[in-house]
Amino acid sequence: MQKALYLCILLVAGTGALRAQILDPNETVKRKATNRANSRIDQGVDKGLDKVEEGIGSLFRKKDKKNGAADAAQQPEETGASGEETTRQEQPAAAAETGFAAYSKFDFVPGENVLFSEDFGQDAIGDFPAHWNTNASGEVVTLSNTGAAKWLMITQNGLFYPEYDSPLPEHFTLEMDLAVTGDISANDNGNSFYFVQPTANPFELSDPNRVELFMHPGNTAHSGIRTYDAAGGQLIENNFKQPWSVAVPNAHLSVWRQKTRLRVYVNEIKVLDLPRAFASGVPYRLLMARNYWGEGAFYVSALRLAEGTPDARSKLISEGRFSTTGILFDSNSDQIKSSSYAVLKDIAATLTENPAITIRIIGHTDSDGTASGNLVLSQARARAVKNALVTAFGIAASRMETDGKGASESLYDNSTSQGKANNRRVEFVKL
Repeated sequence: MQKALYLCILLVAGTGALRAQILDPNETVKRKATNRANSRIDQGVDKGLDKVEEGIGSLFRKKDKKNGAADAAQQPEETGASGEETTRQEQPAAAAETGFAAYSKFDFVPGENVLFSEDFGQDAIGDFPAHWNTNASGEVVTLSNTGAAKWLMITQNGLFYPEYDSPLPEHFTLEMDLAVTGDISANDNGNSFYFVQPTANPFELSDPNRVELFMHPGNTAHSGIRTYDAAGGQLIENNFKQPWSVAVPNAHLSVWRQKTRLRVYVNEIKVLDLPRAFASGVPYRLLMARNYWGEGAFYVSALRLAEGTPDARSKLISEGRFSTTGILFDSNSDQIKSSSYAVLKDIAATLTENPAITIRIIGHTDSDGTASGNLVLSQARARAVKNALVTAFGIAASRMETDGKGASESLYDNSTSQGKANNRRVEFVKL
């Protein structure tokens, strides 16, 4: 008989204890960490953590059921678990709060063409996910403080990666939600994200042209970047302080590559902007690692790899139509994610520069759930986008009308995660 397991993490910013409940995993959470590194970095937890910017903690905000958010017992929009009927809210949700003031300097623009999307919806609780590989161990779980979302939990040191077979494009964005629970210690690299050249051994950390981003939430000052040249010689090494910590156990990571340039954001705060991180013309793939002394767990969810950037100005003006997957919403909700700020800002700038233009905003969903629920949700999301443009950017409401199509105009296969992600879009049509 499976039992719910509880993990507690101490919050050091005077917030008390946050309880993270893991529901239905097949294996126990406490496993002895293996493959410990030969070199140990003996640094204590920085007790003088700077106060994290207001608003960061809301990245995993709970849904307001009174405002049309999904009940935690319902499967969220992005999940679409096989064999389970997904229910969507069929009453209009309240207008989304913009809350963009804290993100006015956030310039990250998500890619448009989703190449790989992972919410673990097809995977059973307790299994290692079907579209991933590892030389350690892990399983799909849910966390009580994040609703019904599924997470990949890694409790052993080692490497793991999503099985995306093609080399990463020269222009891509990579996003994912991260979380930690339990004793994560203050030593070793914590969590690493490697961009390496493809080799015959998928777990080989080859040095030539490697880009290594490492972040340790147990010691926020011990986070940094290393890059290597074609001969394996180190080019760049630098540490930075990042806001993901035991006090802020949930984080959103955004990585943006533009040819050789690398930008990294943690909780909408830019922590890196390197013009010469990647080698031009070299293929790269993604490897991820857990490396803790302690026995705490590391979690990944909502991974999104996309190519290309939106071109709102030229498409809306010259073609009269612009569609974007870069405006993101909370699951089964019209609440706009703060990471959508830059896309909305670009659309607002286009409307400001062309005051004679009026537009129709059209929401689209994937096919999970009922047709009536999808229609209502798409309409509510279109209204939320209009409200954001009015409230946060000062665009006159009289210049915009809204509509929703549900899943009736899907452009991609709704049987795959990336197809669903591409179908969840917002369209702007010049009237």
